[in-house]
Amino acid sequence: MTSLRSGVKLGLMKKLSLYIFLGLLFCNVSYAWKITSWKVVKVIEEGIYLDSKSVIGQIQYFGSGGKGKNEGIFYNCPFGGGQVAGGHTYTEEEFFKNKEFDLFKKNRDKLNFPKGQKILVEKKTCAENRSVLYPFIQFEDSDVGYYQFDMGIYELEDIYK
Repeated sequence: MTSLRSGVKLGLMKKLSLYIFLGLLFCNVSYAWKITSWKVVKVIEEGIYLDSKSVIGQIQYFGSGGKGKNEGIFYNCPFGGGQVAGGHTYTEEEFFKNKEFDLFKKNRDKLNFPKGQKILVEKKTCAENRSVLYPFIQFEDSDVGYYQFDMGIYELEDIYK
């Protein structure tokens, strides 16, 4: 067995570890989506309790796109509040076949889904205040997003576009 006490072998192992780490980091492109802030621009489907028209023009800030803030009309999580985010990508066909998104299917003709783009359905949770943002929908290479809240659907656009 070879000892790692040799400076040359230890240096080689450090470089190899760095290359493996960087390779894994850059290979994980499945979640390469916008972290930005969004403005509500349109009501697709009226909510039940929320005055849907009152959210037009309101902004939802997220992470670095929101200058470190995660706050806005639909979701708030303070810095260090334990935010966790994850998502799943769909093709348009897969998205509309999923029963979770039946409200979107019902309003399909009113939606501005970019053709041929991957769809990310994202979920964010905040441990500190137990708030949840789901489903937040954005598209690959697009400035359009959607959020379903209170049985309503809201169209958003990237404020930095």
